[in-house]
Amino acid sequence: MKLLIPGGAGYIGSHMVSYAKESGHEVVVLDDFSTGNKWAVEDCEILRVNLLDQNKLSKLLKGRYFDGVIHFAAKSIVHESIKKPKLYYLNNVVGTLNLVNEMLKNDVNNIVFSSTAAVFGNPVTDKIKENHPKNPINPYGQSKLMVENMLQDICSANDFNATCLRYFNAAGAHE
Repeated sequence: MKLLIPGGAGYIGSHMVSYAKESGHEVVVLDDFSTGNKWAVEDCEILRVNLLDQNKLSKLLKGRYFDGVIHFAAKSIVHESIKKPKLYYLNNVVGTLNLVNEMLKNDVNNIVFSSTAAVFGNPVTDKIKENHPKNPINPYGQSKLMVENMLQDICSANDFNATCLRYFNAAGAHE
């Protein structure tokens, strides 16, 4: 499979890049390197762009096909999101919408979205199931929930498939 991995130079994204390459997939990383590391994604094609730069994003992706997109590009620091909510809504929501628009233009219809357990807010039960009430308590969690809802609407209106992963604590290291 040919995969586009936005945010592939970040912590979780770079692990996905390594796993995908080790599994024999062709990987293209899309990253602006605002927080990621170029050394983490060596030996694969890199598209250097911020998802908010819609013109450059469109030029870089025009006519390109991917079997799927695994989307990790996001601002993710909770306390920063409280101080700079506009940054989080622009980057996480508008940036993802720009990416999805380009996917639709290029007939790329499969996305895995890196969401967060922060969409749940303060849990009302000890065990959190997928259908647990969602009530984010910060702009980071709210921005991720907005994207989940947006993807659900886009899937309903188009031949488009989305899966959202809600991490609680991402930890570990690659060999």
